[in-house]
Formats: sequence, structure tokens, C-alpha cells
Amino acid sequence: MKNTSYRYGTYALITSFFLFFIVQMFRAYVELSPEFLGENLGEYGLTYFPISALIVGLVFLSHGWWLEDEKKQREKLAAQNQQESNESV
Repeated sequence: MKNTSYRYGTYALITSFFLFFIVQMFRAYVELSPEFLGENLGEYGLTYFPISALIVGLVFLSHGWWLEDEKKQREKLAAQNQQESNESV
């Protein structure tokens, strides 16, 4: 991947899926432990880590898509300008 935004976005998305999996395993471990008193695990905010990594990955991927789209438009415009200059000669 030449585009760093695509690379970082892919890494962030992979990380978010692993974090989500780890958080779910931790939640199951805590709920199945004998010392679990039925407390609200949402107070710890563990779900925010995978969600934030997912958002960062999507931002990076959309930024990479945006850059690639602009690059293709510039190349297309340059080809059109080249063609027009060849026709005028």
C-alpha cells in the first residue's frame, strides 16, 4: 500500500476488531468469576476503546479514498489538457 492513510486505516480497523474481541472476553471472564457482584461493567468504559479505534480507522480510510480520488481527477484533467493541446497544434 503506497497510500499511508489506507495503511493506517487498515491497522486501526484490525486493532479495533481485536480490541472488541478482547473486551468481550474480559467481560465474559468477569461475569463468570465467582466474585462478580452484578455490578454494571459499562461504568468502566471499555467499549469506548474499540469504538474509537474503529472511528479512527474509518477516518483514515476515507482520507485515503479522498486522496486517491483527487489524484485520479488530476491525472484525468492533465490527460484532457494534453489531448486538447495536441489537437490545437
